[in-house]
Amino acid sequence: MNVSEDARVLCLPAHEISTEDSATWRTESNAYISLVRGRSWNGQGNPRNNVPIQTSLLNIFSVTPSKVYCYRWPVENPSHFGSGNIGEYLFSNAARRLIGNNTISTNSDDLINLRREDSYLVVASNVINSSENSCQWATRILKDIDALKPGVPVVVMCMGAQAADTKTDISIHPTTLELLNRIQKRRLCSNQINIGVRGLYTQDQLTRFGIESQVVGCPSLLYCSLPVTSLSVPRDPKNLAVAATFYSSDPDAQLAVMELAARYGASYYIQTEQNLVEWLKTPASLDDTMLLLESSSSALQTLTYEQKGFVKLFTRAAGASYFKYFVQIMREKTILPQNSDEWIGSYEKVDGPNFIVTTRIHGTIPALLAGKRALLIAHDSRTTELAETLGIPSVKELNSALSIEELYEMADPSRFIEQYPGYAAKMYDFLKLNGIPFSKLSEI
Repeated sequence: MNVSEDARVLCLPAHEISTEDSATWRTESNAYISLVRGRSWNGQGNPRNNVPIQTSLLNIFSVTPSKVYCYRWPVENPSHFGSGNIGEYLFSNAARRLIGNNTISTNSDDLINLRREDSYLVVASNVINSSENSCQWATRILKDIDALKPGVPVVVMCMGAQAADTKTDISIHPTTLELLNRIQKRRLCSNQINIGVRGLYTQDQLTRFGIESQVVGCPSLLYCSLPVTSLSVPRDPKNLAVAATFYSSDPDAQLAVMELAARYGASYYIQTEQNLVEWLKTPASLDDTMLLLESSSSALQTLTYEQKGFVKLFTRAAGASYFKYFVQIMREKTILPQNSDEWIGSYEKVDGPNFIVTTRIHGTIPALLAGKRALLIAHDSRTTELAETLGIPSVKELNSALSIEELYEMADPSRFIEQYPGYAAKMYDFLKLNGIPFSKLSEI
């Protein structure tokens, strides 16, 4: 049997390796050999069909320990959300937990020491667009890739394009496109796609630019096991929570959520609005806050991004009575989790919400992981493609004529529960075929 120095195809945790699985082994002379479903592989994507693998080979090869480096993990604390979008932290924490603390690298100095059996992982969401932010992000990753040794593979998890709807084609910043092309050249083997995207929309957009990708969804739903039994139990939907996206390109969807919250006295989950809430609480009374909003409508240039979005919604509501009730909720009934466990746990409390209606994809996920129903308003390309990929109950728009009971029925999780094993298997397969060690939920 020929052994190639470049035959690294896949790494698995030691407890998962068998002669029926794909795995990479290293001899004491540092040669590599890959076992692919009982056959050998030459490292170029071509199985050698006539060379059977003997079980006795397991006795003469040793497993190569692999390390996974992600640029986010040296600066993120998994036990405490930082500032910004806490949904991004849940997303990153889930990927980190899936791969495991024994494998991940949280030392930025490890970057230049990664070996062929290690991997550089890109955990990113809304980065495929033409903005300056996308350019800055891509420049940051390109710098890391330039520092990698030859042969170290790069893998992308859950990358996404962002647009107002799934019918709109996007532009990609030249620097971001350069990054995507560079990543494609860092594949584990020539026929293995190494860019995982969240849905068909993003995949279609990348195809327009000649970038191959695979739909894998989002790792957030793999943060912990799905409590299927609890999720199937009907509950009182009037114990309601909401979350909105105040700077959205679909303001009417946000106003519909705000009106629903006011009607039922819902709680509000903060995801990006930490500073906005403090701003709304600054005046001594609710009436003073309403005056602040009115005066700010003519001074938008002085406001932060979140404040500006909220004031524009205030103006669009044109004095509707529900808006004042919603502002009261923002002053008195907000929930700001400090970490992923606390976010999920807030739904598991005796007095925790039984139901959430939201325009945020990560507004739904903690509820579902706690066994509570969620209804997503799929108002843009991101929420639409993830709802489709993950099977999360969703509607295109929120009909204000519907009762809370009717909305709760629309959030029936049956399809989501049915699709969940397939989604998990697709994510596991993508990681496995790209040499990323991981633990399935039953093993975490």
